[in-house]
Amino acid sequence: MDDTNNSEVKLHALDYWQVIRNRYGVILLAFFLVFMTAAVITYIMPREYLGRVRLQIQPVSQDYEVFRENSARQMITPAYIQTQFQIITSKETLYDVIEELQLVKMWDDAKTRADAYGLLLDKLETEEVRGTDLIDIEIFHTDPKEAADLANAIGQAYKNRRTEIETTRSNQALDMLNAQETLQEQKVEDARQKMIELMEKFNIVDLGGGMPAWAGVGDTTETGSKQIVMASKMNSLQAEQEISTIKTHIDTLTGLEGERLIEGAVALNVMDSTISVFFPERQKLKVQLEALLQTGLGPQHPDIQSVKSQLDEVNRILENGVKSVKESLQTRLQIAEGSLKSLEGIEDEKKEESMDERKSYTQYVEAKRAYETQNMILTDMRQALLKEKVDLSLPKNPITIHENAEANEVPAKPRVPLQLALGAVVGIVFGIGLAFFLEYLDTSVKTLEDVERYLGVPVLAVIPKDVGVLHKQS
Repeated sequence: MDDTNNSEVKLHALDYWQVIRNRYGVILLAFFLVFMTAAVITYIMPREYLGRVRLQIQPVSQDYEVFRENSARQMITPAYIQTQFQIITSKETLYDVIEELQLVKMWDDAKTRADAYGLLLDKLETEEVRGTDLIDIEIFHTDPKEAADLANAIGQAYKNRRTEIETTRSNQALDMLNAQETLQEQKVEDARQKMIELMEKFNIVDLGGGMPAWAGVGDTTETGSKQIVMASKMNSLQAEQEISTIKTHIDTLTGLEGERLIEGAVALNVMDSTISVFFPERQKLKVQLEALLQTGLGPQHPDIQSVKSQLDEVNRILENGVKSVKESLQTRLQIAEGSLKSLEGIEDEKKEESMDERKSYTQYVEAKRAYETQNMILTDMRQALLKEKVDLSLPKNPITIHENAEANEVPAKPRVPLQLALGAVVGIVFGIGLAFFLEYLDTSVKTLEDVERYLGVPVLAVIPKDVGVLHKQS
């Protein structure tokens, strides 16, 4: 069975080869015609030169939020790459190129800016460099210098547009963050005013002074109890000493501004959490700025400007912190004076504590706790906002051009070897196909197998044509 199959396969192969031998003239003619047609088309096609710009796209933060660990950065996905291609080929980008190079005047076929956009779009191709975050902007043009100029102009226009978008977005984010900080500052001030109003309204004696409500000293503000009366004299002495100290601090800080105000607050050791956190950062930035200046960098150098920007922001936060300290001192002074005044009257009044006083005190403690909570939130917010504001104030560079286009004297289109090779392959395939097609249409009898197949009888003998006398043949 296998021998029979092998014989049939061999027979078919011989038949195919016989067809090719019989029709080799048709095959060569078809090959020659197709190949020459491809050669002529390649010859008459206009020579186009390639201008290519290779650039790198940088992901940017998608949003800016307070109290987060890391910025949410956009990942480079195929969809992101396609989005960048759409930005490159958009009218907003290419119109800038058309205006810059005055293509409407340069190109005779462009009567309007829209016509120039269509012509430019036909010459433009964008391509991703596989496995990287690099993309190529390619221009094919009959003039090599114009191809390079167009590619460079498109790359620069795309970079400028992306930079403008990111700068606008950063400015909007800065405004939003500043608004959040201002809103929190207002909440702190409202909570502080409410606490003072309750203290004055209910004549609360806060023996804890500036101590936080969660520290467990709130019970010392009760009035009318025997324990408070016994401790009133000692607490009065402490209140007088605290009042004297606070007044000294206030008098020292009064009249100081800017860096002197900050250094005065540090010298008096009246720092809050904001000053404790940002004053060392300020000293570090000053040392860094001095080191950069000693290296010979100019005042307009980006590194100098960046450090100065950070130093100005830290100084502003410190000044706000010192102002908060001064307000806190005023608050403590009012509390201490109120406490002293109440303490002086405790010994004379000898009144008993009542349920109403307890309720009043509870409201005051809650208001004080709310004030302290809002102030802690503000401090944490300022620490988080400083990093965000520094990041947003840095120059944006979402696009980096790694390779500018240069005029190339070797045309990129048409690709002569490739097109001639394709013409040869197509010519051979077409010629063989045509040969088999003609063989299929030919119904004449050519072989013994054809006679046996058509007549259904075996061939007994064959009479040669044009044969001479047998004994004279070789």
